[in-house]
Amino acid sequence: VQVTSTRSAMTTAPDGRHLMDLNAWELVGLIHAGKVTPSQAVEAALQRIVERDGQINAFCYIDADGARSRAAQLTEAIKKDPAAARRLPLCGVPLGVKDLEDAAGMPTAHGSELWAKQARVATEDSVQVGRLIRAGCIVVGKTNTPCLGYVAVTKSIPFGATANPHDTTRSAGGSSGGSAAAVAARMLPLATASDGGGSIRIPAALCGIFGLKPTRGRIPVKPGFGMESWLRTGYMGPVTRCVEDAALYLAAASGPHPQCPDSLPPPPALSALGAPGPLRVAGSPTLGCVAHVRPSVAALFTAALQNIATLGHTVDRMGEDRLTLPNFGEDWTNNVQAQGYAALLEDPLVQGP
Repeated sequence: VQVTSTRSAMTTAPDGRHLMDLNAWELVGLIHAGKVTPSQAVEAALQRIVERDGQINAFCYIDADGARSRAAQLTEAIKKDPAAARRLPLCGVPLGVKDLEDAAGMPTAHGSELWAKQARVATEDSVQVGRLIRAGCIVVGKTNTPCLGYVAVTKSIPFGATANPHDTTRSAGGSSGGSAAAVAARMLPLATASDGGGSIRIPAALCGIFGLKPTRGRIPVKPGFGMESWLRTGYMGPVTRCVEDAALYLAAASGPHPQCPDSLPPPPALSALGAPGPLRVAGSPTLGCVAHVRPSVAALFTAALQNIATLGHTVDRMGEDRLTLPNFGEDWTNNVQAQGYAALLEDPLVQGP
């Protein structure tokens, strides 16, 4: 998916940085101060997508006209009432939505050839997308994911593979690889993601950004074919370039929902949290169940633990003599696949007329 052209607009911050090189909290601060408009932020995102996504393939669908229209409406509302921007904690922030959840007016293909051919357009937003929009985000498109999000690389028949922005010969990971690559490549500062068996954590690690699989119920999921069916281990969450942006995202997307019995109250505001002080951090390269860890990976892991120690924290290096966990990955995968297959059999597209 490509955007063929962008309109002429200011896409740099007052300090000369490209708007998409800013973190979301920085961009919001400029919009709240009246120094940048939502329209300028969206044009900056579309410009970066034109410049960079041809080699990366992070997006499977772009709604440039819709994003521009929504940004123009918000920009006009702020002109009439400048205080309106400050009521939106994510005012004007361009957002990518992983193609396993709905964004109203855009197709949801789940990385599936079958659903991509049907091009079913969502009639409503998922819970977290709706909440992020109400907080001021502007959805620019859907990000690539493997079929049904089942593997740890992002590659599908209808949309191809997503490359790692740091080295396009390598994988961005999965299944939230499109979202992670878009954020890492600075096409936008925020994107939605989801994680059952590593689908936020893996691409965040491979792309060098911040990813968080929240506590179960922190971001509600309504009933239906989606992440809640993954043996109740699949949760929605953010991929960002900094912790502060993830906190803004969680504050907007979390909270109780009447159709999600697991939903939790919102987390404490970031401003209410003090410095945690010295922590005790456990580290194991194998988690007691991995048969072989590549030496280069083990060396990087050890270096990371050393960095944590230099920050003043206590590191407890747990060896296999102290940590043994069952390797239930195969059993989990088989159950998830069976569950997904059963859901597909109930889908009218699969059943046929």
